[in-house]
Amino acid sequence: MIELLLDRGVEKLFEKVRTQAAIVIQRYARGYICRQRLKNEIEKIKRAKEEFIVNKNSTIIQKYARAMIVRNTFKRLYGAAVFIQGYMKMRWLSTLFQRLRLVSIKIQKAVKKWYIRRKVIREQIQKYMVSEGKAFTSLQIAEQANFFGTHNLRKIGQNVTNQNTTRISIKFL
Repeated sequence: MIELLLDRGVEKLFEKVRTQAAIVIQRYARGYICRQRLKNEIEKIKRAKEEFIVNKNSTIIQKYARAMIVRNTFKRLYGAAVFIQGYMKMRWLSTLFQRLRLVSIKIQKAVKKWYIRRKVIREQIQKYMVSEGKAFTSLQIAEQANFFGTHNLRKIGQNVTNQNTTRISIKFL
């Protein structure tokens, strides 16, 4: 009986170990069979992973390449805008300079005309004053001769002439 119990216990234990071993063997066998069956799909997954990494890297490269293209395009457009603005500013300043030049020429003409007219008027006034001064001097001499008598006529004429020329030259210098 004890032997029987021992045999049954050993048999149960042996069966349990055998079952465990069979489970482990089946597990490895099923894994191998499954891997063999899904080998193509595993390769596809590995390729997809590699392609994802390549795509990710190529996306990063494309991002930097596009950024460089955009920067270069912006620099080119900025340079063109600066050139166009400079050209337009130069045209505006050139037109402004031409207008100012024409206006300054007109102003210079007007000032020259005014200066010449003033000079001519002064000369005419000077001539008029000289002729009127002579007439006035002769009138003054005649009055003084009437008033003081004719014996100091020469002396009176010299005094009157000196006074009139001094006045005229002081007024119009």
